[in-house]
Amino acid sequence: MIALRCSGLPLLFACPQSANDSLRVGTVNEAANVGSACHEAMTSIVFGYDPGLDGISDRWTVDRDELGRLAWYGRKAWAELAPGFAAPESEVSVALAGDGFDLTGHIDLQGGDDGRSVAILDWKTGRLDGDYYHQLAGYAACKILGEGYEEVRASVIWLRDQDVETYVFTRRDIEAWILRLVSVLSQRTGEYRLGGQCGYCPRSHSCPAVKAAARASIAVFQGSDLAAEAVGATLDGLAPAQRVALYRQAKLLERLTAGALSAIRLNVIQSGGVLDGGDGTELRIVEENGRREIDTLKAWPVLIRLLGDDQAADVISISPAKFDDAVAKKAGRGKGAQAKRDLAEELNRIEAVRQPTVLKLVERRKPKETTT
Repeated sequence: MIALRCSGLPLLFACPQSANDSLRVGTVNEAANVGSACHEAMTSIVFGYDPGLDGISDRWTVDRDELGRLAWYGRKAWAELAPGFAAPESEVSVALAGDGFDLTGHIDLQGGDDGRSVAILDWKTGRLDGDYYHQLAGYAACKILGEGYEEVRASVIWLRDQDVETYVFTRRDIEAWILRLVSVLSQRTGEYRLGGQCGYCPRSHSCPAVKAAARASIAVFQGSDLAAEAVGATLDGLAPAQRVALYRQAKLLERLTAGALSAIRLNVIQSGGVLDGGDGTELRIVEENGRREIDTLKAWPVLIRLLGDDQAADVISISPAKFDDAVAKKAGRGKGAQAKRDLAEELNRIEAVRQPTVLKLVERRKPKETTT
């Protein structure tokens, strides 16, 4: 009997062998904290409460403006989906005892339960670069085969990419999916499948395939003939699919390197703050001054005296999210939403808002049709 989590099903389908190691190594990082902060904020929004984004960002130590942007789209998406989620419930536990497996999970949001069909929803704060179909199918299997529903409407809300994917699962769909799941579990025979999932796999610490890929990546990028200026010339001779494969290899090495640096830093802290390199050097945890912060209110008279209004504007940065929240709070209970809309209209009218774009290299799934 193997214990499965719905959230782990995308990884299982990508690499069945990943389920064979009972040791799971996870990391606490900024991305995970952003996800937790957004879940807390969206739970408040769904149930009609002020999320208090300042407090949430402090509790999870995440960027307040980023949290505000993600919550803004979450609020917008929820307004469109809410009619299908009557009497919503959050963090709903589900389970299913199957043929050789026990499947469990927690649904972010559930509603619209009429006894025959139910709607479920999952918030995602990462990039739209993963396929969570199997996670949703796992939830649907628990609801249909475990609880007797006939239909499940499952949505993923991508807060960062401002997109929504929706699938409708019937009993027939889930019975076919269960056969696929059983087949995948039977493929745990020692073959590892490398791919984009490796950088997020909780058993990458011991995976021989990942270690082999890391050694190959290091060998490739250590070559003197692949210096930065030569890489560009080399890429011109590769087919598009080969360039994408090289990108994935480089990203995997980047993730593994970041994980190694994090582990070493923790080890040095646990070792008393110093680690002897044996060659006259040492790794040391040192305390350095962080970024300076200036009290705006106290510094304001000095700022205006020395720079004047026009130049002062060049050194002042306004947080759009905090500006919105401050205006809403000042407007009073029940008037905040309208105050924010009025503020946005006024700022746009006087052309006070600028939103530059940046160029980033990211990997995305190609658009595909969804069931609606």
